[in-house]
Order: sequence, then C-alpha cells, then structure tokens
Amino acid sequence: MSKIDIAIKYTSAEQREPVSTSTGVWVSYVRDVRDVFQYLNGVDENKVVTFLSFCKTGCLVTMVRSLQGRGGDNVAAWVYIPSDCDVSGEELSALLADVKGLLFKESISLQQIQALASRNYPRKPVTIDYTPSVREGAYAFRKTDFYPIEDILGSGRYQEYYLQFKGIIILDAADSVTPAISMKDLTRMPIEAMSVLIPPSASEVSSALGPNASLLYQTPMGFLQFKDPVKIKKGSSITLLAFKKGFDKIPILITSNEDYKQCSFPEGFSPVWKKSLSRNNFKILDSAGSGEPIPSARIVLNGVDLATGAYALNESEIKSSQLLVSASGYEPYEGPIRFSNNDTVVVSLNKIVTGVQYKVISHGKEYDITLPEEADKSSSPLEGYVWGKDDTLHFDSSAGGKKTLLKGALYGFAAATALALIIWAISSPGKSPKPEAVPEEPVPVVVEEPEPQPEPVVEEPVVVDTRNAKLLNYLKKNEVWEQDSLAVHCPGLYEAMNKYNYEKVIQLLSDYQDVPKVKKLLDAMANPVKKSGTYCIDGVITLSTYIARITPEEKGE
Repeated sequence: MSKIDIAIKYTSAEQREPVSTSTGVWVSYVRDVRDVFQYLNGVDENKVVTFLSFCKTGCLVTMVRSLQGRGGDNVAAWVYIPSDCDVSGEELSALLADVKGLLFKESISLQQIQALASRNYPRKPVTIDYTPSVREGAYAFRKTDFYPIEDILGSGRYQEYYLQFKGIIILDAADSVTPAISMKDLTRMPIEAMSVLIPPSASEVSSALGPNASLLYQTPMGFLQFKDPVKIKKGSSITLLAFKKGFDKIPILITSNEDYKQCSFPEGFSPVWKKSLSRNNFKILDSAGSGEPIPSARIVLNGVDLATGAYALNESEIKSSQLLVSASGYEPYEGPIRFSNNDTVVVSLNKIVTGVQYKVISHGKEYDITLPEEADKSSSPLEGYVWGKDDTLHFDSSAGGKKTLLKGALYGFAAATALALIIWAISSPGKSPKPEAVPEEPVPVVVEEPEPQPEPVVEEPVVVDTRNAKLLNYLKKNEVWEQDSLAVHCPGLYEAMNKYNYEKVIQLLSDYQDVPKVKKLLDAMANPVKKSGTYCIDGVITLSTYIARITPEEKGE
C-alpha cells in the first residue's frame, strides 16, 4: 500500500519550520509561497489558493490561506502524492477538502495532520520518476470550467507542459478569484493519459539482438539505454533503437494504448547489422611526415563511388569488401577496408615520384640519365662527372673517385640499366639499333699518402625528443578527447580509457607526463576507483569528468 504525506507551514515573522507527517526528501520543496498572491485578485482570509507542482518522486498540491492584516503572512498545506500512489481524482479531491478544513482552525496539531495522512491507497505496479517543476519562474493557471477538478487531479495530473512553470494555479470557475497579472492560461490544454513502457529483460535483449547489443530510446539529453520504465502519451508511439557499437541503429516502433505495456520484440524479429559508409567515414592522408588530408581523393567501395552518397555493408560484406582510393599525383590504394576505430577508415597514399631526363657526355657521346625532379644540382649524382652547361653531366678525371659509384637514385627501367652500366648508349641516327659498349675511362694510378688524423673531438650529446609531436600537441590543446582523433594520434588509448584499463593508459601516456592534464590523469590512476563497463558510447571523453569519476571521494573525519 501507499500513503499520501502532508506538511503544514506557517509563514510569518517567526518563520516556523513545517510540521510534516514524514521527513522525506520532498519536504525540501516546502517553501514560502506568499508570491502567489501577487498573481491573483479577490484573495482574502476566507479563500484558499490551490496550485500543483512536481518533484522527482511525486506530485505536490499546495493550498494557501492568507492571514489578513499580518503583512502577507499565511498558512499553507503541502500534500505530497508519491508517483507510485494509485489514487483517483475523486479520492484526492475528498482528501484535499479535509486538509483545506484544517487551514481555518485556530491551531493545527500533528495528530490532526497524521489522521488525514493515515489513509492507505493501492500502489502502482511500476514507479516512474517525474521531471521536477522549475524552482524559479512564473505561475500558470487552469480553470475548472473545461476540465472538472476530478480530472485535473486524476491520473493525468502530471503533464509535461506543466514543468516549465513554478506552479499551476487551479481556479474554481464559480469563485471570484481572478488573475491579477498576465499568466499563461492552460484551461483548454488537453489532459492526456500516459502509458508506462516496461523494458524487456537483459536476457531477452541479448537473445533478440545478439551479444554486445543494447536497446536505446531518445531523450532531449541524448540516447539512453532502455533499462527502466518510461512514460509516453497513451495511444502514441515511440521508436526504440537496437544498438551495436560500430553499426547503424535499427529502429523498432512501439505503440501503446495501455496503462502499462510490457515491451517485447516483434515476432520473428532478426536484426541485420549494417554499417553505412560515406565520405565522412574516410580520412585520406598524404603518407609524408605532415600527414595532410587529400580532399580531392576518389573513394570507390565495391564498385560504388562514394562521391554522391552512402553505401551500406552488412557484417560479412565488411570482411570481403574491396576499397579503391585514388588521387592525382598519388599511388592508388586497392584492398580491404581497415577501420582505425568503429566508424573511421584511415588511408595513407604515397606520392608518385616523377623523374627528369638529363644528358651525360662521355668521350664525345651522349647518354641519357633520369633523376628525381628534386635532384640537387649543387653536387653530381655520378662520381667523376660534373654538371656543365644546359644541365649536362661531363666526365672530369680531376673529380676523382670511382666512376661506377652512384650517388643519386635512378628511376624506372632506364634507371636499372644505368645502375649496371652507369649510363647507356643511345643509337645515333642512321645507325643500326645495336647497343654500343660503354668505353671505360683509364683509371689513374694514385699513390695514397696517409693523411694526418685529427684530434678526436668530444661532442656534446644531442637530446632528441622522440615523442609523437602531433599527439603531444593534441594532449596540450584539448580537454575533450575524441575517439577519431585518438585513433590517429595514439591507437588504443580511447579503448583503454573507455574500458578503464588503467595499466594500458599509463603505458601509452607515460612519456607525456610533462603535460599537466596528463599528469593529473596518471596520478588519479595510481589509486583509482575500480570501474566496470564503459565510460561512454558517443566517442567523446571529457577529461575533467573522467578524472572525477575514477577519483575516490574524500570522506570526512
């Protein structure tokens, strides 16, 4: 059974504490309500003003009687109806009439209050938390000439549009009390019955959706797991979402015309988990040290160009899919999809190195050599040869060294030949295309004299910071760490933090303790609160919140 609690509060110069039949948290909502009088005309000591408000665990009906001639003093009764109390509008109206009678007594004893609060009521099969009314703001009003008081106080007494107001004043249509200032009139707003949706059990969810899947519903605060009962308007529908990390959510429509509905999966429901990929899921980067994005890259998945839309893959197709990424000036990538995390594919492309053809003059004959475009002209790629006019290499015996030593890299088939012969013959016009042997230059005899050995120089050690510069910069600049960014800069860090794998996090970040926020995180992990499950499901870790969550609460002496 369930009970309704009552508190009486006198507001005067003495500011007496409320007299209550319980000490529940709801009593903290009992306050000075003299501000309600400024909203109304026609209030005197013979009238009682009634208004509704809500706390997390129930409905509050407040009745206030002015004590005229005492500067706004009043006596107020607060009636608390728990959300699990199954009381009808008629029963509640009868109780309120009795409580109203107390307000006209010269004195009110605790025994009188307890006698009214001793009545028992059935308990609802499911308890739902309410959203509390705002504590600061304006009042609205509702007259009893459209909906009678029994309907206003009945099973539909909790309406979500009430919550934006500090209280909903109930004006008797036959009374002379009227609004004194502008207030929102809710008289004709519908009183909608509510239906309670009861979630399926954890074993039912696992059986229907498979391992590592859950059931969600959407709220103004984002997606929440459907583990506790929720309210919807009776006769309306709600879309639940089957969720599995890394895949598209699967909608499940639920409609309820019942007071209480036990939710279950549709008969024969068998989810097909798919992942929809568009260009936004891909990061195409230059493989050079800068790792700059390549915005012009073309992405083709299983023959479908992702330039104009998305492509959905089921679980088996992901493993067998073929990806082609190409961009002008880069070598293409062709192969399977590899996710750096659940939603992002990172592909690094290598630039195509192109060459420039130069002439080599040896014994009056010309030969070709191909060098990279960025070849350094300040030195020769072939020992024994020097650069001459018109970017031509000439043999110079005074240059010394072994003529066959190749300093620079040669490219292509011609480069492979040059590597063996240094240079290769180009047939002269009018002659047959038979290759000529490359004449060898005479090798001068050089008498080597021992060179004086310089005194050994003791060099100062050079300290090189081998840390990942991009990761270091990211850690310094960001308080909110995103899964996609961490996957690029420090693979495995997000997963370790999300699953509270403290040892792995310390291993990955141990070289970055000079970053204050990192040091604070690692210090917290030295003696952390043991956690299970995951920190979040949206791919974002707010560092200060994370540290607070794993830091033990300090207990007073």
